[in-house]
Amino acid sequence: MQNRFKRVWAIPISILIIVGLYYVPPIHSRLAWRLESLRTKVQYLVKPPEEAVFQPTQQAQLDLAVTKMLQTLQATLTPPATSTPKPGPTLQPTVTTTPLPATVMMEAIKYEHQHGRLNYCGPANFSMALTFWGWQGDRDVIGKAVKPTDKDKN
Repeated sequence: MQNRFKRVWAIPISILIIVGLYYVPPIHSRLAWRLESLRTKVQYLVKPPEEAVFQPTQQAQLDLAVTKMLQTLQATLTPPATSTPKPGPTLQPTVTTTPLPATVMMEAIKYEHQHGRLNYCGPANFSMALTFWGWQGDRDVIGKAVKPTDKDKN
């Protein structure tokens, strides 16, 4: 009795294990295209595409469908007549913006170079922007906060 119980459950359990293993990414990436190729071969064996026979009645049905669609489109293309709107109050023109100056000199920014450091353009730019607002630090202070190590290339 117990032996038959094992045989009855052996096949479904084996199928579940195989399906579960198939979806493990390394196995799936190696088997998916092979199973797709096998499915295509079986499909072409059962119903070969070169044996598909063209039947002119299909063309007549297609022509009828196209004709009906064109008639429907022609009927709906004409817009319904609407009354012309009454003229409303005249809108006031919008205020024109002040033109930009040809050049601007921002005196409060302190230039900081990134030389001598590995890819320090971010901390240097951030430091220059903050000095405009009165910050007294430099690129090294920001670099310690933004870059975790000296060898960080980002």
